[in-house]
Order: sequence, then structure tokens, then C-alpha cells
Amino acid sequence: MEKQDKARSLAEAAMIIGIASLFTIIGNYIPFLTILLFLLPVPFMILGKRHGLYVEILSIGITGAIVGGFIGIWSSVILFSLTSIVAITMGYMMDKKYDPMKIWAGGIIAFVTSIVLVMGLVTFAMGNNVVQELMNALNESKDMAISLYSGMGIEPGKLEQMETAYEAFIVVFGMTFPSILILISVVFSYVNYLLTAYILNKIGDKTPIFPQFKYFKLPDSIVMGTVIILLLTYLTQYIRVVDFNTLSANVSLLFRTAFFIQGLAVISFLIEKYRLGRLYRIFVFVYVLFSGPGGLMTVILGLIDVFADFRKLKKLG
Repeated sequence: MEKQDKARSLAEAAMIIGIASLFTIIGNYIPFLTILLFLLPVPFMILGKRHGLYVEILSIGITGAIVGGFIGIWSSVILFSLTSIVAITMGYMMDKKYDPMKIWAGGIIAFVTSIVLVMGLVTFAMGNNVVQELMNALNESKDMAISLYSGMGIEPGKLEQMETAYEAFIVVFGMTFPSILILISVVFSYVNYLLTAYILNKIGDKTPIFPQFKYFKLPDSIVMGTVIILLLTYLTQYIRVVDFNTLSANVSLLFRTAFFIQGLAVISFLIEKYRLGRLYRIFVFVYVLFSGPGGLMTVILGLIDVFADFRKLKKLG
């Protein structure tokens, strides 16, 4: 029986290595298939869940070596540094049967760690600050766009407005870059777990999934956490350890996004409860997602729900 298990794990590992290598190479060379690289942790998470950490790590190493022969060792190191820590962390937690929300949190932390490590590695190896290079690229694209519009004969007044708006975007992007990375990590980990769980359930390996979105709620500790973080953020303007404006912009973006998601879950719950028709549903979600007042009301709704528990989820357990 043990020999059969080993043979099966080796066979699945070989299949995963082949599939992951193929899709990674394709995703690297065909622009519209680059999305495949976003899902690179999935096959290895499946392997980790089914056959353990050792087989998963070994497969990642072999795949990285194979891919490196096609796209270059340096590119392979960067790519697998970004994705392998997430795959190993989430695969291990799935194997140990952690709660899906904890696995998600583990994936977020792992991906943020991976990004920081890769940025440090690139800065050390190439002597270039990744964030500064990105900001330079945005400024260059702004100059190219303004030059293009100027050549098209757009009025100087409108051209100046466009340039001002573009510059404001670059400033805000630079200030909120850390929180943007965290939000990307949230989406990255969520999608990879969701797809991994779906595939595992399809092949008969029962794996818990996230609760329906309408039941989504932030942790009970969010209130105390919010108060502490806001207080610490406020104090930074006096102790001057970090830039107050930059920190407050990042904290604001993260909390607004968190409460917006909870508010959206409440709206989804109410829509289901009162069985609104499709046309009403579309109108509500378009208004919420694409209008400023709608988005603000959703954030406020999410914040109030943390205290009021409109959906009575605490009673449901």
C-alpha cells in the first residue's frame, strides 16, 4: 500500500511538473495568456494538499529548473520566488486542514513577504530601486501621453487639466503603493485558494470552501484593531518615524476597502432576502461599484454592520 501511495504521488508530481512548466512557458511568451502566471500556485497547492510538503517543494524546484532553461534562470528565480512561498504556505495549511479563512490569511502574508523579498533581491542584484523605477515608468508614460494628445491638437487648457490629473494619480499611486500590494495579495490568495479547492472537490478530494459572499464578515477583532491602528497612525505625526500623510493614505485605503467589501456582502444578503429581480440587482451593483456616493454609502453600511450585525450572523455562529 505504501509503495502504491509513493508511486501515485510521484506520478501526480510528474504530471504537475509537466503542466506547470508548460503553462508557465506559454504564459511568459504569449501576452494574453500571462494570466496563467497568476495561477501558478494552484497545481503545487493541489500537490501539497494531496501528498505533503516534501513532494510539493521538490516539484517546485524541478519546475523552476525546467522553466529556467526556457525563460532564463534569473526570470525563473523571480517568478518562483513570488509564487512558491504562497504555494508552499497555503498547500501546507490545506494539508493540515486549517480553516479556509486562516489559509487565506496565510496566503496574504506569504505573498506580501514574497513581494518584499523579490524587491529586495532585485534592488541588491541590479542596484535599482523597484518602486522608483516604476514611478519613473509612470512619469515617462505621462510625458508620452501628453505629447501624443498635444500632437492631436487638443486645447492647451484641457491638456493642462489632463496633465494635472495624471500627476495627481502618480502621486497617490506612489503614496498608497504598500496598501495596493496588500490588496493585490488579498485577491491573489483568494483566487488561488478558490480554484484549488474547486479542482480538489472535482477530483473527489473534499476541501472546504469559503462561505457564500453574502455571509462574509470581518473578524470580531476588527473594531479594536481599527482603533489601535488609527491611534498609532495619528501618533506618527508627532514621533515622525514614518511619513504621516503616506501612512494615513495607506491605512485609509485598506480600511475603506475592508468595510466596502463587508457593506457589499450586506447588500448581497438583503438582495437575496427580499428576492429583488435581476434588473434591480444590476442597478444596485452598478450604482454601488461605479458611483462615488454609492461606494461611500457601502463603506458606511459595512462599518455600521460591524456593530449592528444586520444579518444576525453571530446568532448563526
